[in-house]
Amino acid sequence: AQLEPLGFDYDPRFQTAARLVRHATCLEAMNAFLNWFKLITYLSVAPSFALLTKTLAKAIGPLISFCCVFIVVFYGFAQAHAMIFHDRLFEFRTLSASSFTLLRSLLGDFDFASLRDAEIFWGPVFFIVFVSLANFVILNTVIAIIADS
Repeated sequence: AQLEPLGFDYDPRFQTAARLVRHATCLEAMNAFLNWFKLITYLSVAPSFALLTKTLAKAIGPLISFCCVFIVVFYGFAQAHAMIFHDRLFEFRTLSASSFTLLRSLLGDFDFASLRDAEIFWGPVFFIVFVSLANFVILNTVIAIIADS
């Protein structure tokens, strides 16, 4: 949600400075997020954490390859959902909105009834195939890649 205006006029001369401050804050947030990954390297001194970091280091190559395949498949599903539902459901109005909605559906946040009402056959078919493929096949493949390392 956007913040409401404070009730006074903004000086347009400060708009660029305000935008740059906002970008700097976002970069600082990203830096804070990435600094937490440094903790993993410090924790690798402990033997149990060292095993975890070594396993992830060995699996990173196959995981990156697999992520590339997943992105292509995910993009195909997002495009299919956007093409079918763009004029019927607000959540699928654009490709980016469709992608975000499909990511939310992987976390269990979806409205299956609206998909079924919008398209009686293709709505459930595409959605069930996507969720099944993403939750079962992809999750098991990621686990197998890590277990193999």
